[in-house]
Amino acid sequence: MAGESAREVARRQREKAARLARSAELWERGASGEEATASALETLRADGWQVWHDVAWPGRPRANIDHVVIGTGGVFVIDSKHWSGTIAMDGDVLRQNGRSRESAVHGAAEGALAITRLLGDLPATGVLCFVREERVSGWARDVMICSTATLVEMLRSRPPVLHPMAVQRFASQLDRGLRSATVQRQRVAASPDKPSRAQRSEQQRTRQVSRARRKSQTVAWPRLVFGAALIGLMLVAGPQIGAWVGGVFADSLADISTTEADVGDKLVIRGTDGKPGLEVTVTKAKAASRTGANKERPVVVRVKYENIGPERWVTPTAPQVRVQTSDNRLYRVASAEASQKSLTVPVGRATTRRVTILVPGSVELEAVQVRVGPTTLTWSVN
Repeated sequence: MAGESAREVARRQREKAARLARSAELWERGASGEEATASALETLRADGWQVWHDVAWPGRPRANIDHVVIGTGGVFVIDSKHWSGTIAMDGDVLRQNGRSRESAVHGAAEGALAITRLLGDLPATGVLCFVREERVSGWARDVMICSTATLVEMLRSRPPVLHPMAVQRFASQLDRGLRSATVQRQRVAASPDKPSRAQRSEQQRTRQVSRARRKSQTVAWPRLVFGAALIGLMLVAGPQIGAWVGGVFADSLADISTTEADVGDKLVIRGTDGKPGLEVTVTKAKAASRTGANKERPVVVRVKYENIGPERWVTPTAPQVRVQTSDNRLYRVASAEASQKSLTVPVGRATTRRVTILVPGSVELEAVQVRVGPTTLTWSVN
């Protein structure tokens, strides 16, 4: 029929225009939502908080993070949502009109993890903020759920975990590490196939952490088997075996490394209601090139502890320092050194402890563990 093909083209064009109009409307709603959240967050500056809006997602050149804030209450990564319908918490499950929205919670947690890595593992908290006047508040596991009506109130109510000096220091890191998402998108459009130096660095760090985790998982089972055998032998032989065991022991199931890095990197133990945050760095881990008369080599480990919280950091017992070697064993400091006095770090100050650990001359040094209370931190030795 005459004109039929032209009518078909016209129909497709109208459908495409309608889809583009709907897409534009969604983007407009998202933009207005971010603006409403940004307006609420700006009021925090009077309380000493630092605020960033619409920044590039570290390691993801085509993604953005809506808002990042830091104050004495911690670091928060906020995703604005302009959803319609009813928003409610069912226990720790977020629901929109009764349907679970787990993907949004997962996305907020991923954004917080990206900022955590940017800050050298200072824990950041993910936040989902819904643009609406009604009050929304709750937690979907580790992600804060709120509305623009409750956002500032919930942030201000968080217990202090960072000293103001630490806030300024980490804010400087964010200033250096965060880029405008608009500028980032322009760079990606200009060179879509070539990763930036920052992206290559993030990719390399991710590969290093993955290798370290695989290595830790590989050696975990032999260590547990060794531990079970050692416990059985101790039950049979009793005190006589003490001299033979010396400084060697294996991990129990409860003794699991929570964070990993390379020697020289900083790791953070997050503050709680009862204790401020602590920044820990293994600054040196080196085995002597020669063995002694007993065919053992001393390993010197230096650990720096920095108080980033609002009050003095005190632990009744010294942190436990151990080294992991190529024979799949952990060796600890000699008993005389292990009885050091408790660790006390004043607000905004740092202290360094040096320990020496003896290992067999035939093994290689692979990692250092520092256990502070229930938290175990691990540094890989390259």
